[in-house]
Amino acid sequence: MGLRSFIYPTRDFTFRNVESASREYEHQRIQVLSRILKHDCDVVVACMDAALQYTIPPNELEGRMIELKKGQTVSLEQVVQSLVRCGYVRAEQIDGTGQFAVRGGILDFFTPDAPYPVRIEFWGDEIDTIGLFDLESQRRTETVDAIMLAPSVEVLVDNPSELADKIEKRKELQAQLRMLKSQKSRRNEATGMKCTFMHKRTPVAELELDDVTGFIQKIGSVYAPEHLPIGIPVRNEIADRAAFNDWWRDRSIPASRSGVREALESLGVADTKMLLVRCYGLSLSDQYWICPEGAELRWEDINFFQNDFSEDIGDVLFGERKKKDALNFSSPDSTSDGNLKKRWKILDGKRCLIKGGSNPFRQQPFNEVIASGIMERLGIPHVSYTVIWSKDAPYSVCEDFVTENTELIPAWRLLQAKKQKNSTSRYRHLLECCELLGIGNITPFLDRMLVLDYIIANEDRHFNNFGALRNAETLEWLGMAPIYDSGSSLGYDKVPGQMRSEKDVVCKPFKNHHAEQLKLVSDFDWIDFDRLSDVDELISSVLSCEEAADYIDEGRIHAITESVQRRIGHLQELAMTQTPRQLDTTEDDVREEVAADYAPKMEL
Repeated sequence: MGLRSFIYPTRDFTFRNVESASREYEHQRIQVLSRILKHDCDVVVACMDAALQYTIPPNELEGRMIELKKGQTVSLEQVVQSLVRCGYVRAEQIDGTGQFAVRGGILDFFTPDAPYPVRIEFWGDEIDTIGLFDLESQRRTETVDAIMLAPSVEVLVDNPSELADKIEKRKELQAQLRMLKSQKSRRNEATGMKCTFMHKRTPVAELELDDVTGFIQKIGSVYAPEHLPIGIPVRNEIADRAAFNDWWRDRSIPASRSGVREALESLGVADTKMLLVRCYGLSLSDQYWICPEGAELRWEDINFFQNDFSEDIGDVLFGERKKKDALNFSSPDSTSDGNLKKRWKILDGKRCLIKGGSNPFRQQPFNEVIASGIMERLGIPHVSYTVIWSKDAPYSVCEDFVTENTELIPAWRLLQAKKQKNSTSRYRHLLECCELLGIGNITPFLDRMLVLDYIIANEDRHFNNFGALRNAETLEWLGMAPIYDSGSSLGYDKVPGQMRSEKDVVCKPFKNHHAEQLKLVSDFDWIDFDRLSDVDELISSVLSCEEAADYIDEGRIHAITESVQRRIGHLQELAMTQTPRQLDTTEDDVREEVAADYAPKMEL
């Protein structure tokens, strides 16, 4: 009869590892549904079970199908994102349906409803040619003018990375629930742990800590209120317990850091604050610590600036299995902040911080080196970074700039020096707090930091990512700390199309957008633009190393370079045509002071 007929198979149930299961029947069903939509099917043959099973709604299937034409203006990144949304899996070289591969400006993919895979060649953001090719020989068989991209899976997810993040968060919540149940069973046996809160060698206050949660449950005598952390008020010789607990909580590892819940379960610790207790609250950023009642401990013997420390906690936080039952908790890794994977190590006798990057591009370690190079050219005091590789992943390395005689006070603590008025901007409030504390030269420092953050499109300069230095014994302010932690920049989580359009670029700490934050800069005259003439070479030299090729391709490097040069050009225009003026306004002020969660954001 000449009718176009197709078999619609029933869903097969797989009782084995899903990664090894065949998706042939699923692709066959999608092929049939696609042909029905395109009116390319007259008869569908199906058993009763197949006809009754749930499948993709017609409007959803039609909405996911995308027609690609020769000469069409669309970026490679947009098509790749569409393939991901349609359930395609990336491969080095495709060998079956439901896969795609990218090599430079060439995109291969194999749709379930097509007899041959498709190869599209791009010229910039334009489709130059579309062709079909043989799977075995990889040679083109014919050229076509258009192709329809159909989904590859029956269960469609708009943002796979977002779904993965939700699954991970659910796992974390389940782990927290198990830990809370464990806490509840132990709570009846809990007692308070008495200790002395110390600032280097100075006794500051008497504390009592909950030995299950690590919270401060009681504050006794205050001996040296001037040595308390900034922002902890004392009234009638009694320190504010809520403010003290806020400071103590901020000192512990964020519960949101990747892998923390698994690490706590492995360590048999209920809360990150208990890690603080196990290491006496010691840090490599300041000189605060706790001395348990009855313990004969001396600062000289236990501080991490002068003494070795254990790598056990750092190993566990980096995902390594616990090697022994008797772990040494004496580690500054118990007091490291931020959400990215990080640890402290002693390298060549120096205390160094090692920090990773986030998926999918692992770009933050390289960005630290690039930012250091830009600050070096502009004469901005900064922390220098290098990149090392471990297990095929990049990590940034920097030396600790805090010594046994100094300490870092984050800007978030400086802001607690006085109450902020509703009519005062965050920027103005910080200036007022620094003036009250006696910290000088804050405006030139902020000018340089805001200009740098604009150049590199920094999205995570929150108030714990910069601060001031002071003498830990005399409490004398030494000035603002060198600039550090600039990795969440240069489109670290974005595809090239987003970088070029500057779509979804946010900023901190004062305003939500860089254009508004630049209005706070008081002076541009210090910028030597001639020294930025080789920024493109700097970026290329850092990102073009052989190891980085798995994460960062030439197209990405070009987009980063292009966006940085565009922002430098804009700064030059401002420097020549605009008299900077500081605006004391709360418009567009940042309200939430939290670090980035580093979940991939690749929507177009």
